[in-house]
Amino acid sequence: MVVSFLVVLFALLALVESISYGFYEIVVNKNKPGGLILIFLTIIGFAFAVTMYFIY
Repeated sequence: MVVSFLVVLFALLALVESISYGFYEIVVNKNKPGGLILIFLTIIGFAFAVTMYFIY
């Protein structure tokens, strides 16, 4: 139970960090395609990591 909570918490923190960096790429560096791809892949990676953890 505690391990599951920690896994999801760590995944959420990584998700927030990566999405915020994606927005930084879009706003500050004016790299819209790169930022959008980063955000898209981050969400897919988050869903994959959490799903695989709870399946196995």
